[in-house]
Amino acid sequence: MSELALPLDVLSSPSIINIFCISFEEEEALLSEMDVTGQAFEDMQEQNSRLLQQLREKDDANFKLMSERIKSNQIYKLLKEEKEELADQVLTFKTKVRCPLAFLRVFSD
Repeated sequence: MSELALPLDVLSSPSIINIFCISFEEEEALLSEMDVTGQAFEDMQEQNSRLLQQLREKDDANFKLMSERIKSNQIYKLLKEEKEELADQVLTFKTKVRCPLAFLRVFSD
């Protein structure tokens, strides 16, 4: 055991004490830097979660708007078809009314 132990004068020398102090200070600085990095990582994770939630909400809103747009386009198409059918019916009605009127005019003159 005495072979592994350092002599007291080596342990108490200023250079060894300085090395240990510097190592301790470096360790504290590294630990502090790790804490700061860890906190920054957690903050980024929270921000990422918030942004993902916002993205989901926007996607849901866009999906809803697209669904409403599709429905309104379908309604527009149906109304346009109905309008064309009514216009055809009006044209047919006018034709049916004109023929007897023309016939009556011919005989009344």
